[in-house]
Amino acid sequence: MNMPTQQKLLLIYGKTHITLEQAVNDWIPHINVDTARRRAKAQTLPWPVIASEESQKSSCFVSISAIAEWLDQREEKAKEAWDKIHN
Repeated sequence: MNMPTQQKLLLIYGKTHITLEQAVNDWIPHINVDTARRRAKAQTLPWPVIASEESQKSSCFVSISAIAEWLDQREEKAKEAWDKIHN
């Protein structure tokens, strides 16, 4: 059975949004959390970041659907590159 990425992530995380820290640690671990927070404020991460309040110290979250869409796009690009080499 081929389950959509978003459903897989919902099963893994058990919620529709995860903390910025968890998203960074799981999906872009080469970026440290401080850098991720700066990039989140500028909205330059691979997905939109939602701040719980307008305060700089507020918690930040990322939608599972946004991560799933990003993963699907990255996978498609990788498949295209692989196909060029192997076909």
